[in-house]
Amino acid sequence: MAAGTQTAVEVEEGDGFVDGAETEILENYLENHWGVVGDLVEEATPTGLEAVDCHKHITRSLTVDDEEMFIELSTQEAQNMDVGSEFMDVHADERDSFVPDEFEPIELDFPRPETERIDACTECHGNGRNQCGSCGGSGANQCGRCGGSGTNSDRSASCSQCGGTGSIVCGSCSGNGSVVCDTCEATGESYKMDFVRRVYDPAETVTVDAEGVPDKFVEQATGIELSTDRNQLATDEIRNETEVREVPVAVLEYTYDGDEYTIYQIEEDTKATAHPQSTARKILPIAVVGVGAVVVALWYVGII
Repeated sequence: MAAGTQTAVEVEEGDGFVDGAETEILENYLENHWGVVGDLVEEATPTGLEAVDCHKHITRSLTVDDEEMFIELSTQEAQNMDVGSEFMDVHADERDSFVPDEFEPIELDFPRPETERIDACTECHGNGRNQCGSCGGSGANQCGRCGGSGTNSDRSASCSQCGGTGSIVCGSCSGNGSVVCDTCEATGESYKMDFVRRVYDPAETVTVDAEGVPDKFVEQATGIELSTDRNQLATDEIRNETEVREVPVAVLEYTYDGDEYTIYQIEEDTKATAHPQSTARKILPIAVVGVGAVVVALWYVGII
């Protein structure tokens, strides 16, 4: 049976079990775990097999963080576009009524349409122009040919590029020291509307109810959904619920060569915290240490 294709073993509650279940669990474990003794199925002695009730509790929360913001466009751009299409259909004051279907990180904008207004441009303070970033408002930049010295390389003549001044007219602003404001497109006025940007941040915690079974094994299982209940919300939460899943687990106890071991059949997988090791697995750490010691010795005497 190929790895990952075995089916869950049928085990009855309490002391009863389906005939051959112990052997099937041992076979599955031997086939899908490296380093197990090859005669595990033949030499292991099952001492107990029991179905165990295990439950996985998944608590998911969705917290929110709000920031008051405003959109700003040129008046012409606002006239040419449907501003409302950029926002949710829910008013900012009613944003708590919108609860996402999934626990996923998202960012949504909720409008305040009553705040629509034409106002002085925030970027240029109503001037229509902004200071040129290339020249810092001076209208000139240092001459690239002479590096601002005003002379040629041997200082025998004035620089032909700047005529000896050491500077040239700024190409970005044509010497004006200012450029047209991109936000308002030189009008000095812009369209504005307030909105609330809400960031949804999900979180998930998993706890298990599995007496005698390592938690980590049950946490990794899918399980079968039994119920989902909503929990009391914290002040910054918009959604909080706990889903309970039943995880089918069979616990097989056995002895091998006088030692006791346990295998956990979790859904379609077999897991264990320890198992009888094959000879190759036992001697591998010793062999690695031995090879390392030989290499060090050869290096010390200069052979390698």
